[in-house]
Amino acid sequence: MRCRFFSCMITKQFIAGNATLALYDMHGKEVLHIASQAFRVGTYSVTASLDAIPSGMYMLRLTGEGYARSVLVPVIR
Repeated sequence: MRCRFFSCMITKQFIAGNATLALYDMHGKEVLHIASQAFRVGTYSVTASLDAIPSGMYMLRLTGEGYARSVLVPVIR
């Protein structure tokens, strides 16, 4: 995953199936729904604009069928 001040790009290869990518604040509230769809096996890149997100620490969470991964994302203005 690569993050810059106003955008994040995550690249991840995973098994086919339904997957959801979302950004959560540190209280667990979803602040940005990025993607939710059925994917085939492969590598995907998703870019999300963080223009409307205030500065702070957030958790980017990728969930799929039998898979979950979270990473901390700082947003600095």
